[in-house]
Amino acid sequence: MRLEYKYLIPASGFEKIRSEMLPYLKLDEYADRKDKKEYTVRSIYFDNPRWQYYIDKIEGLKDRKKLRVRGYNDSFGESLIFLEIKRKNQGFISKNRSPLLYGDLPKILETGNSKEYIFNSVSNSRSLNDAEKFLYYYTNDHLSPTILITYEREPFYYKFDKNLRITFDKNLRFLSFPEYDDLFEEEDLQKALKNYVILEIKFTCSFPSWMQNILTRYDLQRRPISKYTICIDQDRKINPSNKHKNLVIQGLLEPQIINQGKSRYASGF
Repeated sequence: MRLEYKYLIPASGFEKIRSEMLPYLKLDEYADRKDKKEYTVRSIYFDNPRWQYYIDKIEGLKDRKKLRVRGYNDSFGESLIFLEIKRKNQGFISKNRSPLLYGDLPKILETGNSKEYIFNSVSNSRSLNDAEKFLYYYTNDHLSPTILITYEREPFYYKFDKNLRITFDKNLRFLSFPEYDDLFEEEDLQKALKNYVILEIKFTCSFPSWMQNILTRYDLQRRPISKYTICIDQDRKINPSNKHKNLVIQGLLEPQIINQGKSRYASGF
């Protein structure tokens, strides 16, 4: 399990802040192979008819989870994707993750047959067990896709400790109520967070003083930022839908604002 701190960086100051961090960082090998030294993260998120996962985040529950299907970059033939459960327990983050082929996604969700569709190996022996957990929640919580969230990620790790990871997430965009074959969609995506970059710091115990000095120098305040909440709230704002009606009545989709760099996102990871 690890800790995960998040910060909003104004786009106007991003390059300067990034340049001060770079001497301490090494680019993730996967991103280093890309021309732009970053990769695209694509995730379809799930929720139940009562939007329970969304509500749990809005209410700030200390123990909660979210389910998503995650892919990267663009689809080329049989792309590898992942079933993921991300959990937050008393501030600590853990993840269950299972790989499969993109073309097999509808089949595994329909049949629940993880042994046939999940890649399992000695080096990743947890895959089948993690998939079973995903399918259990998918079935018993009556989940369905609620939103596709896409962004570019520039990932680094600390030169002297790979357990400390730093990512810059840019160009956050979304598609509401996607189909499974929309995971690699681009044309219909809508902007969710303009003029800001999301900084995430992932670590197990603490991060070094140089990092804290930079955060302090630029007055970067730790915030409970949720891409899921940001995108759903933006969707409600620009695309009013009866599918959101119950949430609006309950006052659970109160618009979130960013005012002079101060965020009110109240939903955690």
